Amino acid sequence: PAGPVGVDGVITFVGLVGAMVDGTLATGFEAGSIKLNVVVDTDKKMAVDANSASFGTADAQIKYTTRFKTGATSGDKSGLKLTVGAKGTIKIAVRTGSNSKVRNLKVVKSGVEVLTCTLDESTQKHTVGDITYYDYFTAEVEAGEYDLTYDAGAVNIYAIEYIPAPAGPVGVDGVITFVG
Repeated sequence: PAGPVGVDGVITFVGLVGAMVDGTLATGFEAGSIKLNVVVDTDKKMAVDANSASFGTADAQIKYTTRFKTGATSGDKSGLKLTVGAKGTIKIAVRTGSNSKVRNLKVVKSGVEVLTCTLDESTQKHTVGDITYYDYFTAEVEAGEYDLTYDAGAVNIYAIEYIPAPAGPVGVDGVITFVG
């Protein structure tokens, strides 16, 4: 089955609550230049459910209302792959699969970790007045395939955003640089 198509390079899981077909979740989630693939889900623990969480800063947050649950530690029975079409930045809205346990989500390309997200409710969760939000995790990426590993237990992904790198000279405060 086809997965959701995000807009403007943002993969979310809206409209997929309970989206299991023959015990299997959709194999791909796509948004422009990025795609998230379910590589293996042997025990059929991956799922999408309704759950609200806001990510951002004290001044600006985005509220997500669904999450993709990995359901288990990555390995032979559970695995995800992220494909990026061009150089840019990925921004991941992710939390631990257990509020009382620290978990990790790693983004790995050819055996090299490009991002390690330490998912700890005591440091990632912030409350300012009546606003509660979580930190995003970001990394610069090149085009290619990345394994998403979660070796300490399940994680919950709310969104993955891809921001393309600038395609030419970029000026900042009167200085022109040649990036990308």
